[in-house]
Parts: sequence; C-alpha cells; structure tokens
Amino acid sequence: MKQKTIVRISLLLTSAALMGGLFYRKAVTGGRTALVLRDADSRALPEETAEPEVGTVVVYLSGEVLSPGVYELPEGTRVGTLLEAAGGALESADLDRINLAKKLNDGEHIFIPSRGGEDPFAGLVDLNTADVKALCGLPGIGEAKAEAIIRYRERNGPFRSVEELLNVSGIGESLLEGIRDRIRV
Repeated sequence: MKQKTIVRISLLLTSAALMGGLFYRKAVTGGRTALVLRDADSRALPEETAEPEVGTVVVYLSGEVLSPGVYELPEGTRVGTLLEAAGGALESADLDRINLAKKLNDGEHIFIPSRGGEDPFAGLVDLNTADVKALCGLPGIGEAKAEAIIRYRERNGPFRSVEELLNVSGIGESLLEGIRDRIRV
C-alpha cells in the first residue's frame, strides 16, 4: 500500500501562489508530464502528522494529478493551490470540470477527472452546496428536513463528514444509512 504523503504549505506560499494567478505550464517529473502552476514554489516539506494543527485543513487529492495523496494546508486554501502542492495536473486532466477557486474543507476528497472520464462523485448530493430542491431529491428528505440541513450548515459552517448530518434535527441513523451512498461533503 502506498504511503500517504502529508505536505504543509505556509500561508505566505499560499498567498503568493494565489496572487500570481492560476497559469499552467508543462513540466516533466519522474517520467510523467504534468501541468503545473507558473512560478510554483516546490519548497513544501513532506511531514507525517497524526492530527492537523489549528488553522489547517487535511484533504485527500486523487485522480489525474502528479502526486495524489493526503495534504495538510492552511484554512482558506483553494483547490488551485492544493493542485500546485501536488505537483500539478496531468495533461489528461479535465480542469474545466473542477472549480479551482473553491476553498477546501477539512476531510474533503478532491478528485481531478480525466478528459472524457467518469467522475466517481457524479450524481451525489453535496451537503455543503445543495439547495432545497437537490436535498428533497433524497429519499426521506422533505422540504422541512432540507431546510433544517441548510440552516444547520449556515449556523455551523460546512459539513466536515456525512456523519455530521446526525446533528440535524429530524435525521437519525436509519435515515442516514438510507441516503449515505447518495450524499457527499
């Protein structure tokens, strides 16, 4: 089993990368061709950590990237900066299907699809972005429960796990188990 890599990126590096813009260039690393951010700073140091520090998020990046794995980054980091930390996207990546400006949430899985490839998350309802209509499409979720989910999200911030849905009034274990394979965070 491949060992997961945890990488720390400083706030300074994150700010510099965002201010520099998201322009890609080709690079060859380890025999693989990737698209990497212009002027990318590769001074990120791998480090094994059991728990994230305060003010950081830990995310899993997979798919068409040079170095998939688990990354620890400062809160507020965006997908584009995560992609830079992973050495960039492979040429086969379909970056038009990814919101590079989206802020990362702790515990999130970011998948970079290939051009013409399947997205394993297609069709899943994202608890952090779904509106009432999308939530009502889930079995056992009516308008009142959908509104309760949105209220919870607005008051407490984004869901960090599917299990956190149990904190919403009116949602119990059996309902969660009935929709678990249809939702994501």
